[in-house]
Amino acid sequence: LQSVFGAQVVVYHSKFTDNERVDIWRRLLRDGSPCVVIGARSSVFLPFHRLGLVIVDEEHEPSYKQFDPAPRYNARDAAIVLAGMHGAKVLLGSASPSVETYHKALAGRYGLVELTERFGGVRLPEVEIVDMTREFKILGSYSLISRATSAAVKQALADKRQAIIFHNRRGFAPLARCKQCARAQVHSLRRFVDISSPSESACVSLLRGHIPAAIGMSGVPRAVNGDCRLWHGKGGGYGADRV
Repeated sequence: LQSVFGAQVVVYHSKFTDNERVDIWRRLLRDGSPCVVIGARSSVFLPFHRLGLVIVDEEHEPSYKQFDPAPRYNARDAAIVLAGMHGAKVLLGSASPSVETYHKALAGRYGLVELTERFGGVRLPEVEIVDMTREFKILGSYSLISRATSAAVKQALADKRQAIIFHNRRGFAPLARCKQCARAQVHSLRRFVDISSPSESACVSLLRGHIPAAIGMSGVPRAVNGDCRLWHGKGGGYGADRV
């Protein structure tokens, strides 16, 4: 943006020192010349004079909502209110909009503009959804990676390419699974091991049939499955360590 707008671009975020932020605040307060402010959520509190456009990029991101410290607010919603105070336009951009934003767009409260093509004509990747319960019944055992995923990774390596496996849970085994019906029980290891994030050693010990004596507990989780009325359970699920 600086290559296009030059010195008119103003950057503002919490990494600046107090003196730097005061300088930006005074510049906007005293100088009403046109500028483009690029900032984090706190930039909605800057002293704007003639605000004409507010762009909220990736509006679905939960990080726009500040929980701690105070003040607790949603910068996306605050930006919409700020734009209303100045009579400015608001552009909420997202490839996967939040439920409330998309609902308002479909209801006619927001205007909806859809981009049916990616920039530069880049093709969308092929997405395949794999039913892991069906994989469990076919293989007869719980597998961390489906057959389709395993084949795709092997093919990528054979083609001298790289493969990335994204997983949003750290640790080892976060749940217990019934081997009879493949239903996962809500038995987080935090219920049996008094630690917020199960370590690998604690999970491995649990899977082996005992909990480390240092924790002061013994035994393994046992329960009756509500579907099949039996319990043929074992530690299941997987985190990044187990993958």
